[in-house]
Amino acid sequence: MSRLTDITTPIIGTVLNTLIEAIGKEQPMASAKKVVRKTTAKAAKTATKAAKTVAPARKRKTSAAPGTMALKPGPNPCNRIHVKNTRDQAFAGCAVIVGTGRNARSHMHATTGISVATAKTPDMINPEKLARELGVEMCAVNRGRIWTIDEAEFLGGYIVDFHGVKMTWVGEMVAANLFEQFHNAYLPSLIQRFTAWTFYVGKPIHVLREPKGPVWVMQEYTKMVDPSLNINNLHTVGKKLKNLPKGWKFETIILTEELVLDTMRSDGWASILRDELGCTYQACGYGGDTSANYIP
Repeated sequence: MSRLTDITTPIIGTVLNTLIEAIGKEQPMASAKKVVRKTTAKAAKTATKAAKTVAPARKRKTSAAPGTMALKPGPNPCNRIHVKNTRDQAFAGCAVIVGTGRNARSHMHATTGISVATAKTPDMINPEKLARELGVEMCAVNRGRIWTIDEAEFLGGYIVDFHGVKMTWVGEMVAANLFEQFHNAYLPSLIQRFTAWTFYVGKPIHVLREPKGPVWVMQEYTKMVDPSLNINNLHTVGKKLKNLPKGWKFETIILTEELVLDTMRSDGWASILRDELGCTYQACGYGGDTSANYIP
């Protein structure tokens, strides 16, 4: 049975059309929810500095002619992807940055449901060359990511081939927010994507619990910071987090009720953050994020 709310309903159809229209015009999208926070001048400087270090596409010459590949960002209503047994499944990602300054958007792509990723898959993509081929500001490869969810269902985009790696569009966020997350742990950001992450009964979930109620559920981990991490020892992550915000706690919970984080419940928006080990979490009950069927 599909867990992703039917996108053919009038409400979701309106949200989807708004997203497609905004992407087509390459303008900032109007949030359907109250924005979690505003980018400060300090954060903007951090994002600018980070952008120069991830993929300096305009500083290195490549043999590829600019704009030789066509980019089709945004959701494709015909590409509805459903993948089971995703827990401990590796995937590769690529962020394509379109625009500059406050108008810059990061179009997120991933291999999940499209192709099999190995540890060497991200190395196949040359971000500088890809940015030039797409005629965009820059590209950043997301490597070493491993799912902690049991089932993934999402509305993908058009399938692309980035240097032999097949991916699909999976979401969009403000580029500055993406770069801030690279350099700042525990900093919430918004991403627009049409996804339903499912965690099964009897399976462990790993969460960050704020003192005033919101809970952040780990959706993926990485070995990039701590190579010793694996799916069976994630319960030890809490002992390794030395910079948790005051009052926050790391917990591992065995589910007695299926947990589903469906962004259709929050107009296609999800709140996410990373910890200091690079693991990514999605919110339950944070601000206007109502994607969770309950707060664990």
